[in-house]
Amino acid sequence: MFNIGQPNYTKLRSILKERTNPTVLWFGSGLSVAANLPTWSGLKDRIIETFKIKFQGKKQYVENVQEENELRSIEESDDLWVSFERLHRLGKTTYVNSIKDALSRADTCPIPENYLSLLSLRFSGLITTNIDSLAKRAYAEKFRGRELLVDFTPEKCGRMTHLLQSQRPFLLNAHGILDDSKTWVFRKSELNRLFEQEGYTSFIRNILSTRTVVFVGMSADDVPPRYLLWVSSFICGRSKSSFPATRKIMVRSFLNDLNPLALRLAA
Repeated sequence: MFNIGQPNYTKLRSILKERTNPTVLWFGSGLSVAANLPTWSGLKDRIIETFKIKFQGKKQYVENVQEENELRSIEESDDLWVSFERLHRLGKTTYVNSIKDALSRADTCPIPENYLSLLSLRFSGLITTNIDSLAKRAYAEKFRGRELLVDFTPEKCGRMTHLLQSQRPFLLNAHGILDDSKTWVFRKSELNRLFEQEGYTSFIRNILSTRTVVFVGMSADDVPPRYLLWVSSFICGRSKSSFPATRKIMVRSFLNDLNPLALRLAA
């Protein structure tokens, strides 16, 4: 159960109510589970199952033994960045197609109420590490007829800094979009390339230093929050323990708490 008495929650309510600091919502994969989409680790399992079916159809080949051994090793690994790298090496086409198959329903499925409720908060921008279209669809549904959302991927961040000085709402698809596999960030090599993009690191650095960032759809035990703290320390060039508490507030919540949490924050 989410503890509404914790200091960070109280601070966040005050910031949202008094509008003392612009707020950015950062969505993780847990938020899309309500749409029957897999989490990051669940996506890994889906890809592995696809490869297993593929390998079962080519049993006559000797080299298939090596591939199956590699697959079992990947299955036992806890490092998702490295696991996705290895799965990509096993077969790029199968890898890409299995990810698209697992996430494509986001384009047509009902939008989870969690997304719509969270968009009731007063926010200046959205960031998502999900490559599905739910955040964009939720905004279009929630604010039908209002100003269009400016959505973009990391390689365009350098040309989007003006959004941080305006009232125009934005959506940064930090790990890419489903329709363009070249924008995806699932593998260690892709993460390294992301950090090498000065436009992206500058954009995130600006957000982390000037806005209150609310992480939603994650728990403190998941890999994504640890990654986000890693992003913060990497980009800001400081120890993660030195972040001002008033600037970075992580909302720790299980999925069944997200909707009432959003309603309480918006009140």
